Amino acid sequence: MFGASISWVLRIVITAYLVYKFIVLVTRQNPTVTKTTGIRDASEEEPFQPQLGGFDFAFGLKGNLDPSIGYFTVQYIN
Repeated sequence: MFGASISWVLRIVITAYLVYKFIVLVTRQNPTVTKTTGIRDASEEEPFQPQLGGFDFAFGLKGNLDPSIGYFTVQYIN
């Protein structure tokens, strides 16, 4: 009888925790997760410096990369 009552208490606690986490998931109440989106116009005067934002590597696909910055190649391997 004692073991069965402990099992039921554990089931109730685990179910309550799962319901709580599901509510947090559905209502998006997690304050540690943020999404920041920044759109920058390419015609701005200042050059974009991704290293100041913590990026070690960045490139764009809409235009040719300035050769003084570097270059990249893409290979498709099937």
